[in-house]
Amino acid sequence: MNLRYGNYLAGLATLLASLACHAAPADLLPGVVMEQSTSDALEAMNAWCPDSTIEEFKKPSFPLAGENERWAIFEGCEDAPLQFETLAMVFADGSLAHLEARGIDPAAVSPALGEADGVYLGIENRFSGTVWLDGSGNRLVWLAPDAVHPNLFAWSSPQLDPRPPAPRSTLVPSLLNFAANLETLRPIFESTCGKVSVLENERVWLPSQPDQQVQIDCFGLPYAGFERKIEAVFGDGKLQVIWVLTGKAEEARLRRQLEEDWGAPSLVNDTWEVFGQGRISLRKDKPELLILSDEMIPLYSAQFEED
Repeated sequence: MNLRYGNYLAGLATLLASLACHAAPADLLPGVVMEQSTSDALEAMNAWCPDSTIEEFKKPSFPLAGENERWAIFEGCEDAPLQFETLAMVFADGSLAHLEARGIDPAAVSPALGEADGVYLGIENRFSGTVWLDGSGNRLVWLAPDAVHPNLFAWSSPQLDPRPPAPRSTLVPSLLNFAANLETLRPIFESTCGKVSVLENERVWLPSQPDQQVQIDCFGLPYAGFERKIEAVFGDGKLQVIWVLTGKAEEARLRRQLEEDWGAPSLVNDTWEVFGQGRISLRKDKPELLILSDEMIPLYSAQFEED
């Protein structure tokens, strides 16, 4: 059974991203290569920006960081090939994973990047979703391949947008109310999430086989230690399935939090670890959490055991 429509494309997207992203904005930031070491990236940036602010975290929360997380902030770099007001780098386990430049001139940057592959949420994307040019926000985001799946183009460093850290709990937030219908929840998502995308008349894949299926993608929901993309799927107006996109590197961290919040798993196999009598599961073949309504729990239980 295909658990979510479009999942099969993820592997191809990641492969293409890994081939494309490393040299994507090479003309804009010579010497900076995605997934290069912290020392090499900082050395390249310091050629134009001798002053930077470095912050290191002993308890990482970034989805691509398993053991350590470091941020580097650059400002006022007049000699840099890419003109910006502020640039933030995120290093996950010693590797450059996320770069965001604020205060750029999109008209000057766009020719160096070439033609856009598409536009999503009003943001141009290139190089298999690893480079994002936000013309209205005057920002450029560059991602490592593993940052594509959790949609980290929509995330900004708290150093650029100060805000409280996300709670580490994996208990189901009150926003994700299975007792409420689509009409009630849709405006709440739109007012709570940083960005929202609504997919209506989507191909039906829910195991309950509803007549109509609608998906609301919420970007920036503080949950499980980070501001996540969640995919809330409604069948005939009822919230039934929630996917929370995560990173492979944080699997052990999420497992510890799930055990603290829900107790020991009731089922563990190569693909799933199921908690809370089926309410929430850790997916391991693809980094995600799956949260189910009461109606969906028995329908997915057989799939968990088969996998």
